[in-house]
Order: sequence, then structure tokens, then C-alpha cells
Amino acid sequence: MTAIDTTQGVGVSRLDAVSGFAARLRLLGVPNDSVADVLEVPADSAAYLTTDSRATLAAGRLLVTGDLNQYKQWIGRPDDECADVPLELPEPWTAGTGRDCRDLTAAEQRALEIAGNAYLFGDSRSVTEYRPVLESYRAPFMASVYAARRVHILPGATLVVAGQPAILLFEDVVLHDGGRLITHTPTNAVFGRLRKIKGERS
Repeated sequence: MTAIDTTQGVGVSRLDAVSGFAARLRLLGVPNDSVADVLEVPADSAAYLTTDSRATLAAGRLLVTGDLNQYKQWIGRPDDECADVPLELPEPWTAGTGRDCRDLTAAEQRALEIAGNAYLFGDSRSVTEYRPVLESYRAPFMASVYAARRVHILPGATLVVAGQPAILLFEDVVLHDGGRLITHTPTNAVFGRLRKIKGERS
């Protein structure tokens, strides 16, 4: 997996608001030679897009940033879409940022987990005081980009996204009868076109 260090790079406001597959690739700094022409999951099988120890259907490109707002743009939800989403909020942070992460108490680690979840997938304005704390204790933030022009998930097949949080940029997705796409990690999926085809089993 090739890393793209975007700590000083582009911010992504909304991938789905950008028109066109090529423009989305440029926005994330993904070169054309990193884009698969076709990803196909054979019928009645499972394949993975992952950074863990399992074999992966395609190599991803790793985005790295120290900016929590940029990370929210990659894998989170925009604030304006989740102002009313009920999420657990942490207690105010009083421990500062000078200690080693390993020295934090279990309660402090849990507060960081709650704050990170609220910041990324809720209205970040509700936990804005946690931004420097999360950047101090949790950065660098990483996401894997998987890009393909065509994805075919054949009848009864499953495509599983796992490992590192992920961004899926697929130009054309064909989901055949009984085919599934399952995510086991935070995933921002942007498809140019999604088609479902039924009744193709022989």
C-alpha cells in the first residue's frame, strides 16, 4: 500500500458533491495508475478490501493527516447532516495533552473514544474543545482509498470492507442477485452509478 501524506495537502469538503469520477480522484490525489479497471467478486464467494492480514481484492492507497477536520471530511459525516443525531458526549477534558498516551487512565481513554466518535460522526461543534486533544493523542489519522472503474459483485457474492477506515471511489457498481457489500470499518462510499440486477442465477 502506498501512502499519500496529505498533512499539508488538500481538504475534501464533500466527495459526493464533486461531479465526476476523475475529479474525485484528483481531489484525493489518487493517480490513474492506482485505479483498478475491474474488480469482480466471483459468485457465492467473499472477497475483501482490507489492510489487515487477509488477502485483499485490490491494493488501497493510504491517506495520512494530522488534521481531525480533514479526517472527518474523509470518513465522517458533515455537521449539517447530523445536528439532531443523538450521540454520547464525553465529560469535559481536564487532563491536558502533555502526557504519554500510555499513561492515560481507562476513563480518559474512554473519553477520547466517545469524543472521537461524536466529532467524526456527529456534530463536531458539540465537542470542539476535544479537537486539539484528539489530534495530540490520536494523530496521525489514516484512511485507505480503494478506487475502481467497474465493480461486479456476482450472484451470492460478498465484498467486505475491513481494516483501516476506508474511502470507496467506484465509477460503476453492478450488484447481482444476492450480492452484498458489507463494511466492518467506517467507510465513505461514493459511487458514480449503482445497478442491481436480479434473476441471473443459472
